[in-house]
Amino acid sequence: MPGEGVRLKESELYEMTNKEAITSVSDAMKLANHYAIYRFDITNGIKYWKIAANLGSAIAAYNVGQCYSTYSNIYDPEEAEHWYAVAVKLGYTNAAEKIKELHTLHRVP
Repeated sequence: MPGEGVRLKESELYEMTNKEAITSVSDAMKLANHYAIYRFDITNGIKYWKIAANLGSAIAAYNVGQCYSTYSNIYDPEEAEHWYAVAVKLGYTNAAEKIKELHTLHRVP
Protein backbone atom coordinates (compact mmCIF):
# COMPACT_ATOMS: atom_id res chain seq x y z
CA MET A 1 0.00 0.00 0.00
CA PRO A 2 1.44 3.41 -0.90
CA GLY A 3 2.59 5.23 2.20
CA GLU A 4 2.23 2.20 4.47
CA GLY A 5 4.14 2.57 7.68
CA VAL A 6 5.23 6.11 6.91
CA ARG A 7 5.95 8.28 9.90
CA LEU A 8 6.35 11.81 8.60
CA LYS A 9 8.71 14.35 10.08
CA GLU A 10 6.98 17.47 11.36
CA SER A 11 8.50 19.53 8.52
CA GLU A 12 7.17 17.05 5.91
CA LEU A 13 3.77 16.99 7.57
CA TYR A 14 3.60 20.79 7.62
CA GLU A 15 4.64 21.03 3.97
CA MET A 16 2.16 18.40 2.79
CA THR A 17 -0.82 19.68 4.76
CA ASN A 18 -0.27 23.28 3.71
CA LYS A 19 -0.47 22.61 -0.01
CA GLU A 20 -3.46 24.11 -1.77
CA ALA A 21 -4.53 20.62 -2.77
CA ILE A 22 -3.29 17.06 -2.42
CA THR A 23 -3.00 15.83 -6.00
CA SER A 24 -1.29 12.46 -5.67
CA VAL A 25 -2.49 9.19 -4.22
CA SER A 26 0.93 8.68 -2.67
CA ASP A 27 0.85 11.96 -0.72
CA ALA A 28 -2.74 11.39 0.43
CA MET A 29 -1.91 7.85 1.57
CA LYS A 30 1.19 9.02 3.43
CA LEU A 31 -0.86 11.62 5.27
CA ALA A 32 -3.74 9.24 5.98
CA ASN A 33 -1.48 6.52 7.31
CA HIS A 34 0.56 8.97 9.35
CA TYR A 35 -2.53 10.32 11.07
CA ALA A 36 -4.36 7.01 11.50
CA ILE A 37 -1.40 4.84 12.46
CA TYR A 38 1.02 7.12 14.28
CA ARG A 39 -1.25 9.77 15.72
CA PHE A 40 -4.35 7.62 16.28
CA ASP A 41 -6.29 10.44 14.60
CA ILE A 42 -8.91 8.55 12.64
CA THR A 43 -10.75 11.72 11.59
CA ASN A 44 -7.76 13.04 9.67
CA GLY A 45 -6.90 9.54 8.49
CA ILE A 46 -10.34 9.27 6.90
CA LYS A 47 -10.04 12.76 5.44
CA TYR A 48 -6.89 11.85 3.54
CA TRP A 49 -8.01 8.31 2.63
CA LYS A 50 -11.10 9.88 1.04
CA ILE A 51 -8.84 12.16 -1.00
CA ALA A 52 -6.76 9.17 -2.08
CA ALA A 53 -9.92 7.22 -2.95
CA ASN A 54 -11.22 10.11 -5.01
CA LEU A 55 -7.87 10.11 -6.82
CA GLY A 56 -8.36 6.42 -7.66
CA SER A 57 -7.02 4.36 -4.73
CA ALA A 58 -9.13 1.28 -4.09
CA ILE A 59 -7.22 0.50 -0.88
CA ALA A 60 -7.98 3.97 0.47
CA ALA A 61 -11.70 3.51 -0.25
CA TYR A 62 -11.58 0.13 1.50
CA ASN A 63 -9.84 1.71 4.51
CA VAL A 64 -12.60 4.32 4.80
CA GLY A 65 -15.21 1.54 4.66
CA GLN A 66 -13.34 -0.34 7.38
CA CYS A 67 -13.36 2.74 9.62
CA TYR A 68 -17.10 3.28 9.24
CA SER A 69 -17.85 -0.39 9.86
CA THR A 70 -15.44 -0.86 12.77
CA TYR A 71 -15.11 2.21 15.00
CA SER A 72 -18.07 2.64 17.34
CA ASN A 73 -17.71 6.41 17.60
CA ILE A 74 -18.22 6.83 13.84
CA TYR A 75 -20.10 3.59 13.10
CA ASP A 76 -22.20 4.04 9.96
CA PRO A 77 -22.91 0.84 7.99
CA GLU A 78 -24.49 2.72 5.07
CA GLU A 79 -21.43 4.95 4.73
CA ALA A 80 -19.22 1.86 5.02
CA GLU A 81 -21.17 0.18 2.23
CA HIS A 82 -20.72 3.24 0.02
CA TRP A 83 -16.94 3.22 0.43
CA TYR A 84 -16.69 -0.55 -0.01
CA ALA A 85 -18.66 -0.15 -3.25
CA VAL A 86 -16.18 2.53 -4.36
CA ALA A 87 -13.34 0.11 -3.59
CA VAL A 88 -15.00 -2.59 -5.70
CA LYS A 89 -15.53 -0.14 -8.55
CA LEU A 90 -11.84 0.78 -8.37
CA GLY A 91 -10.84 -2.88 -8.58
CA TYR A 92 -10.57 -4.16 -5.00
CA THR A 93 -12.97 -7.07 -5.31
CA ASN A 94 -12.45 -8.29 -1.72
CA ALA A 95 -14.53 -5.32 -0.61
CA ALA A 96 -17.59 -7.07 -2.07
CA GLU A 97 -17.34 -9.58 0.79
CA LYS A 98 -17.49 -6.72 3.27
CA ILE A 99 -20.68 -5.48 1.62
CA LYS A 100 -22.20 -8.94 2.04
CA GLU A 101 -21.14 -8.95 5.71
CA LEU A 102 -22.78 -5.58 6.25
CA HIS A 103 -26.04 -6.89 4.81
CA THR A 104 -25.85 -10.05 6.91
CA LEU A 105 -24.51 -8.76 10.21
CA HIS A 106 -25.67 -5.17 10.27
CA ARG A 107 -28.89 -5.43 8.33
CA VAL A 108 -28.00 -2.71 5.86
CA PRO A 109 -30.97 -2.36 3.48
